[in-house]
Amino acid sequence: DKKGQRINSAPQQIEVFPPFRLLPRKVTLIIGATIQITSEGGPQPLSNIIFSMDNEHVASVNSTGLVRGAAIGSGMVTGVVQAVDAETGTLVVVSQDKVEVEVVQLTAVRIWAPITRMKTGTQMPVYVMGITSSQTPFSFASAVPGLAFHWSVTKRDTLDVKTRHSEASVQLPAKYNFAVDVHGRVKGRTGLKVVVKVLDPAANQFYMAQELSDEIQIQVFEKLHLVAPGVETEQILMSPNSFIKLRTNR
Repeated sequence: DKKGQRINSAPQQIEVFPPFRLLPRKVTLIIGATIQITSEGGPQPLSNIIFSMDNEHVASVNSTGLVRGAAIGSGMVTGVVQAVDAETGTLVVVSQDKVEVEVVQLTAVRIWAPITRMKTGTQMPVYVMGITSSQTPFSFASAVPGLAFHWSVTKRDTLDVKTRHSEASVQLPAKYNFAVDVHGRVKGRTGLKVVVKVLDPAANQFYMAQELSDEIQIQVFEKLHLVAPGVETEQILMSPNSFIKLRTNR
């Protein structure tokens, strides 16, 4: 001031936080399926998030961010972060974000497998996808009424299909078998097929169908090993200028 005295204001807390984002960025569901919207960033600890849906005919969202598909179409879920203003005591919007929601009918299914050639004695996971990359198991596995997934192979002695929890002696109903493990047993080529059926045709979850199917071919081959010489060893010791004939199982 004019007398040379320093005047200080009351300290104010300032928080710098990463951008508030809702995840996943895009949601694809069939009718009756649900998915949980989560968030990252924003002020910490995270304040109350208010969720809303702009097209409630297509989908609904509850107070925790659980989205449920209701009818074919698209819309946007908005999440608003609110906080109390320290000076006025009123709620103010700190940040907000939106997620696109699309509710579809399944027109086809396909089997996703990481590889189509596997060694005997090995296993790999496979699961059901929709016709597009956005139609993942999250799009339909939680649907109510649900879908039934029936797996089969053309040669049972070549490939074995097991549910994901079979090692724990847990047998799941067919509606939870959207993903399974396949085990290579003996050398050969076999088809792996899945048939997906609706439990309630009136739910309108498939496009002009009550069941969808897909089939892929899987080759099971033996692990490469030496047949001659017939000894189990990782190294062969040879003298100079000598030779040995090696023979494998292939």
